[in-house]
Amino acid sequence: QDELERTGVNMPQFKKLGGMLYDGEAAAGDRRLNGGGAVSIEQHFAKLARVLQQRDADKLLDFLTDPLSKIRDVDGQNIRQYLVVFTSEAKGLTRDFTQAEVQGLISRTNLLVALEAVKSEVLAEDDLALLQALRSPALNLGHLVVDANAEMYLTNLLDYVEDMQEHDVLKKATIYEAILMANQLETERNSLEHAIKEANNALRSNDSGEVLRALKHPALHIPRVYTEAADLYFSSLKLIQEESGADLNYDGIFKPVCFLNLVAEVSL
Repeated sequence: QDELERTGVNMPQFKKLGGMLYDGEAAAGDRRLNGGGAVSIEQHFAKLARVLQQRDADKLLDFLTDPLSKIRDVDGQNIRQYLVVFTSEAKGLTRDFTQAEVQGLISRTNLLVALEAVKSEVLAEDDLALLQALRSPALNLGHLVVDANAEMYLTNLLDYVEDMQEHDVLKKATIYEAILMANQLETERNSLEHAIKEANNALRSNDSGEVLRALKHPALHIPRVYTEAADLYFSSLKLIQEESGADLNYDGIFKPVCFLNLVAEVSL
């Protein structure tokens, strides 16, 4: 935390980092993975301690992107956060970092930065910036994100984020659920709009069979549509459409049909 305050990195959740490193077995794992090249890799990673002592972000970035380090997903924009995290973790470490430990810290830091970005954009109520934050590779949710659903993502996350404390970390699972829910709601809304359009078109076609088919669309959620009442549906809804001089909305279809069903049940 002292390092966070000294460097001015505005990442509240990093104050909760700690104990992220593996135990001594990780070093043995590196030796097993690297076989005969273990000595050279260990020597290479010994340089990291000197880089951290200098607190030089540029040198840290050079080290992380060095092919010998074999570290994936290094993001230069997160270098200050990397420096804070590595410096903090190095304080209680009596040996050099292993490759696995460095990779783990990079991955975790990337995720925390991405989560904080989503939280910040939600609080700013910036749906376009939120889209970009949701597509961060660290979240691995970009394949689910749809531009047209940006406002819905913001709506689904806003109440949750506003109830969080300043230093609380937004969970990836919460973001995932918000995206899925928004996508489902948007799909249902599009389907409903299509069903309403089809019903109005059917009424204009003067074909009671087409009207019957349109009313059976699942998106309308009409509990029961009687085939025998096709002409009744058509004549009644057609009259409402003509008198209103406009297309029927959802209530203009659903409520009359439910009433017409009561009429139909008496005569069936």
